[in-house]
Amino acid sequence: MTSRKAKDGIKRARACVFLFIGAALLALFIKNPTLTARAAADALSKCGAILIPSLFPLMTASEIAVESGAAERLTRPLASILSKPLRIKKEASAPLLLGLFGGYTTSVCGALSLLRSKKISKRDCERLIAISSLPSLPFLTGFVGSSVFNSTADGWILWLITVITSLLIGFFTRPIRARAEYSTADGEDIRANAGGRSLSKIIVGAISHSATSMILICACVIFFYALAQTLKAPLKALGLPENIERLILGSLEITGGTLSCADIGSNILKRTVCAFFVGWSGLSVHFQIISLCDGYGLSFKRYFIFKALHGILCALIAFAIFGFKFR
Repeated sequence: MTSRKAKDGIKRARACVFLFIGAALLALFIKNPTLTARAAADALSKCGAILIPSLFPLMTASEIAVESGAAERLTRPLASILSKPLRIKKEASAPLLLGLFGGYTTSVCGALSLLRSKKISKRDCERLIAISSLPSLPFLTGFVGSSVFNSTADGWILWLITVITSLLIGFFTRPIRARAEYSTADGEDIRANAGGRSLSKIIVGAISHSATSMILICACVIFFYALAQTLKAPLKALGLPENIERLILGSLEITGGTLSCADIGSNILKRTVCAFFVGWSGLSVHFQIISLCDGYGLSFKRYFIFKALHGILCALIAFAIFGFKFR
C-alpha cells in the first residue's frame, strides 16, 4: 500500500512539473509572438538551406549501407577490435563507426536498421545509440574548430576527446558478460523486418525513413531554436552571470551554444565550456534522437545518463589538455 501511494505521489509530482513547464512555455511564446515567429522562420530557413541538404543524403546512404550489409563488410576489420571490449555485437560496429565519424543521425539510423532487421535487441540498441550519438567530425573540425577556436587542429583535438570519452564510457558500462543471442520475442513490436529484402526495396525504405526523420528533426530544431531565442531576454532580466546564461542556452541547442563560446576571452575556458556542450549535445539533439526512435519502444534513461556523464568528462579532459597547451 505504501509503495502504491509513493508511486501515485511520484506521478502527481511529475504531472505538476509537466504542467508547469507547459504553462511556462506557452506564456513565454505568447508574450513574445513576433520574436518567436522570427526565430522559427530563421530556423526553418536554416533547415532548408543547410540541415536538409547535408543530412538527408547522409542519413539515406547510411541506412542503405547498413541494411544492405555493405557497412558491416567494410567495418569487418575493426569489428572485433570494437565489439569485444565494448561487448557489442559485431554487426553493431558499423553504426558505431558511422556515429563516431558521421554524427548522431547516421548512428541512430544504422542502429534502428539493425533493430528492424532483428540483428540486435532493444537493450543493445539503446546502449548503441547512447555510445555512438556524437556530433560529426566535419561539425567539430570545420564549424567549431574554425568558427569558435580559429584553429582546425583544436577542432580535431576536441573530436578525439569526444570519441575517446564516449568509448571509455561504453567500456566501463559494458555488460558483465556478453549478452545472449537475440531472442525474437524481444522484437515482436518492432515495426518491420528488413531481412531478405531486395536492394530496390531497401533504397525505397531508406528514403522513406529518412524523409520522415528529417521532418521530425527539423521540427525539433525549429522549436528549440525559437525557445533559445525567446529565453535570452528573461535570462538577462534575471541578472545572471553571462557564463551561466551561456550554459543554460547552450544546454538547449548545441550549435548556438558552441558558437557563443567564441565570445569567451579565456582560451582554456572557451574550449572547456565548448567541450561540455559537444559532449552533452543539447536537448534539441536529444529530442531529435527520441523522435527518430518513436514507435520502437526504446527507453532513454540510460541515454540521458550517458550524455550528462559524457559532457562532464569531455569538459574535464579538455580543461586538462588545453590547460597544458595554453599554460
